[in-house]
Amino acid sequence: MSNNKNIKILVDDEELIFNSFESETIYLSNDKSKLDIKYELEDANAKAEVIGNDNLKVGTNKVIVKVTAENGDEQDYTIMVKKYDKTEENIYSLIALVVFIGLSAGIGYLIYYLVKKTKKV
Repeated sequence: MSNNKNIKILVDDEELIFNSFESETIYLSNDKSKLDIKYELEDANAKAEVIGNDNLKVGTNKVIVKVTAENGDEQDYTIMVKKYDKTEENIYSLIALVVFIGLSAGIGYLIYYLVKKTKKV
């Protein structure tokens, strides 16, 4: 009987890498209530169960993928899910917009300055 508990976990089609079986952190938009989790077990005789992935609340949530090897050995893979509330999401969007506008204005001024300097020469 195999003791293989290895698993490949995909969340929103991106593979999670677990170092020494530590937890991974995922950030979730407010409009979602669960993660899209897919997995592939290395051993076809092993079993996997996803625990805590329903009705994720604003704040920090714990989702566990529990793998049971053929011989009964178990391994938990923990995904910490930080779900934003609408205010946080709006603030981060606003910050990104301000940074984008600031960078655009800076680049625009630089181009203006270089063109103006070139015409003087």
